[in-house]
Amino acid sequence: MKAPAKTTPQTTTPAKSSEDTQDKDKAPTPPPAPSKVQRLITEREQLVLKYDYLKTQENSFWGNASKEDLIAVVEALKAILQKDSEIILAVEQEKMEARKNAAQRTAQLEAETKKLNTQVQGDKRVVTDNIYEMKTSLVYAQNLNRRLSKQITDLREELETAEDAKFEHDAIALGFFILSLGLVFYVIRLKNRIGNLQQHQEEEVEA
Repeated sequence: MKAPAKTTPQTTTPAKSSEDTQDKDKAPTPPPAPSKVQRLITEREQLVLKYDYLKTQENSFWGNASKEDLIAVVEALKAILQKDSEIILAVEQEKMEARKNAAQRTAQLEAETKKLNTQVQGDKRVVTDNIYEMKTSLVYAQNLNRRLSKQITDLREELETAEDAKFEHDAIALGFFILSLGLVFYVIRLKNRIGNLQQHQEEEVEA
């Protein structure tokens, strides 16, 4: 019989925290590129080291230095002087570029300031126009309210006058009606009296 296979315990690797993952994901920020002047200065330092080395070699073999060694020292010195000229030219170019950028920035700031001033003036004008329109609308509304109030007052007066005239007309009509009734009664009464008088006269004639 075969022996049962040994089971090796599984080791669980701890889960990486989110901070470690984030730190790994974040790439290091590259250093800023050196300027032209800094690069030229570094190159000049290398040339100076070369010149110092050649000068040391010349001094150690003084009297035995060959023409080529002297030429190499002179060429190294010329290279340093040439590099100095390049550094001076680069510095002047950087100054000119800085002045140019400053001028452009100044012009940009002046343009933005002018634009902001124009916008502010426009906003002030809009606000002033809105206030004027609101005042005009308020005055118009007040005048309209006064006219409407006067019209309402006039209508009330006309209504009261019409009601008074109607009352007078009704009173006169009622007076005429009562007078007419009185006249009718009076006429009827006269007719009755006349009829009675005629009947009395006839009775006297017959007697």
